[in-house]
Amino acid sequence: MGQGRNAEVSARRSFAGWFGCLALFGMVFLMAGCDKLPASFRAKPPPPVPLTLPAADGRAAQIIIGDGFRYIVNRQALEQAKGGVMIRITRATAPELTYSDGLTAKKVAEAYCAGFNRGLNPSAVGRFSTPASWVFEWGCS
Repeated sequence: MGQGRNAEVSARRSFAGWFGCLALFGMVFLMAGCDKLPASFRAKPPPPVPLTLPAADGRAAQIIIGDGFRYIVNRQALEQAKGGVMIRITRATAPELTYSDGLTAKKVAEAYCAGFNRGLNPSAVGRFSTPASWVFEWGCS
């Protein structure tokens, strides 16, 4: 009688083991095909590769920003610039940039750098310059 009971317990354990393995396999299989995994399970995409910046020879590149104005961006290499490179922002359409347009000019410089998968150098110092332009030394990072 004791032997029959042991066989019954053994069969239950075996069934539970197989059922557990099957359930685990099924969950893994379903999760593998699921597109809506939690963010912690998804692999982060690699950051975009920084593109080569144009030569710092003063050529103009036009950028259109959300406020409806066109801006001219010049990237120039100057000996007196601390980082050796500076970005000059001027407005191509009226009204001209003023001293109070520093944040707008910074956004234009950031948009220019973002076009090359780069950010504006955190050390970039903006200053108002004549004629009606903003200059950021150090340029893109």
